[in-house]
Amino acid sequence: MSVPPVQQFMSGEIIFREGEPGQNMYIILEGDVEIVIVTGGGEKVLTVLTKGEFFGEMALIDDSPRSATARCKTPTKVLLMNDDQLDTYIESHPAFAVKMIRNLVKRLRGANKLIG
Repeated sequence: MSVPPVQQFMSGEIIFREGEPGQNMYIILEGDVEIVIVTGGGEKVLTVLTKGEFFGEMALIDDSPRSATARCKTPTKVLLMNDDQLDTYIESHPAFAVKMIRNLVKRLRGANKLIG
């Protein structure tokens, strides 16, 4: 497995936008990232993620466009992981797959609450 690259972003910088194709997921090494969706009245912050959390995995799992925008709330450093790297990592670290599933369920429940 190739070593995933690290990328740095400034406060306020967009990592990716809702609707864009997704080629990477991100693991936060430092900083805070807001996950935002566009609504009829502007935008809504769904969550703020911090060190050790990950995002962007949905686009890799189902090969769909980004479902939200990721914006840095503070200066941020992330580890980028593409589809092949994710597959290889999951094969050698099955506990990470369990963590991803739990995270996806938690986010789905949160989204259901926002809708309801």
